[in-house]
Amino acid sequence: MLNLTFKLSKYLGFLLILITLNSCSSQDSKFNNELKQLFSSSKSEEINSRHKKLFDELYGWDKARKQGIEYCQMLSKGISKEEIRSNHIATGLELISQGKLTPEESADIDIINISIELAAQKVYCPEHRDVGQIPIRDRFK
Repeated sequence: MLNLTFKLSKYLGFLLILITLNSCSSQDSKFNNELKQLFSSSKSEEINSRHKKLFDELYGWDKARKQGIEYCQMLSKGISKEEIRSNHIATGLELISQGKLTPEESADIDIINISIELAAQKVYCPEHRDVGQIPIRDRFK
């Protein structure tokens, strides 16, 4: 009987690990899809491809997901969206003054950061979504 209980607990533990991994990968997949959609939202294909290229060079999917999760953690700690975005902008301005970025590259990076933040709000921390991200029918429940 003891042997059967041990085997059953190992099996249940394995199932819990699978369920946890599946839910994480499901969230990551949703995040990736949201971000892809935001990267293709400009009417200009040139802008879309420029953002995608810069994203691939500086971020990548793993770094973007990590940044999105960290963004949600900052919001949960009470740091405002405006403060987080102001810090990103200040960093960009400093890099421009150092000659490491052009103003256009800095603006593109700001757009990528905002896209990561919007995707993160929708997937990882929906309690921090902007009003426009919540379907109108859900706002009146």
